[in-house]
Amino acid sequence: MLESQLDEINKTTQDSLESTRKMISKTTEMAEIGINTLVDLHSQGNQLQSIIGDTENIDENLDQSGWILKRMSFFGMIKNMFRSQPKRKRSLNKGTRKTTNIKELEIEIRNKKQKQKLKEKEKEKEKKKENEKFKSRSKNDKQSVYGNVDRSILTTEICNNLDEQEENINQISDLLKDLREISILQGEEIDRQAQDLDTINEKIDTSLNKIDLNNRKIDKILY
Repeated sequence: MLESQLDEINKTTQDSLESTRKMISKTTEMAEIGINTLVDLHSQGNQLQSIIGDTENIDENLDQSGWILKRMSFFGMIKNMFRSQPKRKRSLNKGTRKTTNIKELEIEIRNKKQKQKLKEKEKEKEKKKENEKFKSRSKNDKQSVYGNVDRSILTTEICNNLDEQEENINQISDLLKDLREISILQGEEIDRQAQDLDTINEKIDTSLNKIDLNNRKIDKILY
């Protein structure tokens, strides 16, 4: 009777342990995907910053062109005598967003994955040693090792599985915290890019208006 119950408990703990191992694998994979997505988003953000810098240069070139076109007409030349030539602003730094958080998080996730593999190998060695120690302990000793829970009737394999399962749950908790941090960083980057896109659209509209104005000036000069 006791043996059949122990077999059932052993099967249950084995299934639970396997589930936690799969969860670690899946959450680690999700974290790596999140990191790669964050890196791609960051690269995209740098490209948007570069585009903003280009639109700034276009806008300044149009201002220069407008000022020169004014000089080509008599009244415009008189007006420009009292106005200084548009000065170029300092060009924007292209692609200079900080990547510290991304790189640190990426390294941390990869290190955790490597540590997990090392832990699994070490546990196999430790299990053999624990089995010998466990067999030599008295019933009271076994109870003290596991706190208030009386596991003295359980097999060594079941106890080891329960211990590993607890460690796995703690690791899953840490990985979920990493996933939360990754998602927050992704959200912040997407918000920044939305603002960048609005800025680009505004600058394009401004440039189009200046192009239209310069075309009118050219028409007046030619005709």
